[in-house]
Amino acid sequence: MKIKNIPAGSRDLIFDKCIEKNTLIESIIKNFKDRGYSEIITPYLEYADVFSQNKAFDTNTLYKMIDTSNSTISLRADSTTPIARVVATRLNKEKLPLKLYYNQSVFRASNIHKGKLAQITQCGTELIGQSSIAADTDIISLAIETLSKAIGDDFKIEIGFASLFNILVKECNISSEDESIVRSLIENKNFTGVRDVLEKYGEKATKLIKLPELFGDITVLDTALSIYTSFETISVINYLKELYANLKAKKLDKYVVFDLGLVQKIEYYTGIIFSGYISGKGESILSGGRYDSLIGKFGYDVPACGFAINIEPILDRKAVVNIKDKPLRIAVTKGRLEKKTLELLENSGIPIDSLKDKGRKLIFTSNDGKYELLLAKASDVITYVEHGVCDLGIVGKDTILENGSSFYEIKDLGFGRCKFALAGKKGDNFYEGYDKKIIATKYPNVTKDFFDKKGIDVEIIKIEGSVELAPILELSNAIVDIVETGNTLYENGLEVYEDVAEVSARLIANVASMKLMKKQISNLLFSIQDGKVN
Repeated sequence: MKIKNIPAGSRDLIFDKCIEKNTLIESIIKNFKDRGYSEIITPYLEYADVFSQNKAFDTNTLYKMIDTSNSTISLRADSTTPIARVVATRLNKEKLPLKLYYNQSVFRASNIHKGKLAQITQCGTELIGQSSIAADTDIISLAIETLSKAIGDDFKIEIGFASLFNILVKECNISSEDESIVRSLIENKNFTGVRDVLEKYGEKATKLIKLPELFGDITVLDTALSIYTSFETISVINYLKELYANLKAKKLDKYVVFDLGLVQKIEYYTGIIFSGYISGKGESILSGGRYDSLIGKFGYDVPACGFAINIEPILDRKAVVNIKDKPLRIAVTKGRLEKKTLELLENSGIPIDSLKDKGRKLIFTSNDGKYELLLAKASDVITYVEHGVCDLGIVGKDTILENGSSFYEIKDLGFGRCKFALAGKKGDNFYEGYDKKIIATKYPNVTKDFFDKKGIDVEIIKIEGSVELAPILELSNAIVDIVETGNTLYENGLEVYEDVAEVSARLIANVASMKLMKKQISNLLFSIQDGKVN
C-alpha cells in the first residue's frame, strides 16, 4: 500500500504559498544584507551533544538517530548553537565583529494533535564579538526594522533581561527545587502559583513574587525601580531604560514593551532577551537575546547576540484586526464550571444577557460589545487559547495539569474547588507488597507525574467512564480521580488513600494576547476582583 500522507508537524507548500513564503524571506534577507550581514549555512545533522551539553533544549524535543559509528546525531534544533560551533572552530581567526545571517529550517518534536509544526523555517542574525549597549540597540533595531518592512507595523517587541530572575533568586535564598518550580510558574504568568510556592519564605520573597506582574510599557521600569533596590537589580533596570532611550532616538519606541518576568526556556541567554508578537497568532514570531557564554563552550570565548524570525506563523496569520477594535474573546468551560463562571462575570458587571437564552448559538457578545464568550469542552478551551483564537479561557486546574500548557495561568478564580485523589478499596494498604501496582484513571498524565515524583513504577489503565468500577472489579489496585464530596467513593466501599493535587477554576490567557491586549485583560481582572460567587 502506498503512503499518501506526511508525518505530523510537516506540510507541503504549493504554488502561490511558495511565492508568498519566498517573497517574505527575500524581504527579510534583503534587510540583513543591507546592514552588512553575510550568509552562513549549517548542516541539517549535528551531534546531539551540541544541543544537550548546554541544557539549551529539552532532549525530548530533539529528532535523534544513530549514525554508522554508533554516535547519536540530531536534526538541527536551532541555528544559534551550530553557528556558535562554527565560529569557535572555523572563524576564530576572523576580524570581529562578525555579522552573520541564516535562512534554514529547524526541527523540534512536539506532542501530536497539538497543531504545532515540527519543521520551522527561520531567518535570523548573529552579531559576534561585541558586548555593549550599542550592540544590543543595533540587534533590536534590526529586528524591528526587518519586521516593519516585511509585515507592516502590526507587532510588538517585548524586552526582558535573562539574569534578573537569577539575581532575585539569589537575594531571596530559595532552594534549588523551588527555583525550578518558580521559574516555570513565572514563565507561565501563574501569579497565584508563584505566591503559593514562595509564601513560606516570608517578606524576603516579595520582590520575586512581584516579578511576573511587571510587564507593559516603559512605566513598568519606573515601577520596578520602586520595588528593587539592590545595586545589581538597579543596574539591570537602568540598562533597559538606556536601551529604550536609544531605540526612541531611532523612532522605534512605539514597537517596544517590557517584561521583567521574561524567562526563556533556552538557558544560554545571559543579558537582554526579547520576543516579537503579532495579532492573530497565539505564539511569538521572533525570539532572541544576548548569549555571551555560549561560544565559549566550544573553546572560543567571545560575546554575541542575535535573533530568529519564524516564517510559518507569519504566513499562517489570518486577517489583521485592529487590537483597539477587537472584543476580548473568552472561552468558558461547559458543564460543572459554566454556571459559576457566568455568575462571576455577571457579578463583576459584565452584561451577558445573550447567554441566558442560548439556543444553538456558539458565540455570544456582551451587551456592551467589549466581550465575546463561547462555551466549549474543557480540553477545547485550552486548545482555543493556545492557538490564539480566544484571548482568555476559564478552565479547571485538572484540565491544565492533564493537558500541559503553553499559555499564561493568571488567576485562581476560587470556585469549582475539588481535588485529585488516590483512592481504592476501604481498608487496603495500597503501598504494601512488592507487586507492580495498577492504576485506573481518566487522567494518565497527572497519574504518571504523581507516581514519577514518588519514584514508584505503576501501570496505568485509562478509563473513560465510572473509574470507581476498576478497583471494585479488581481491574486495578487503585484509581486517581477528581473527588468533591467523596460520597461516590463511600457508597461503593472506597476511600481516599492520599491527596494528589488541589483543583479549582483558573483564568488562562493566550501569550500574545497578554502582551498585545494587556489593558483590556487588566480591566477584566480588575472587574472580577470583587465578583463574588456563592
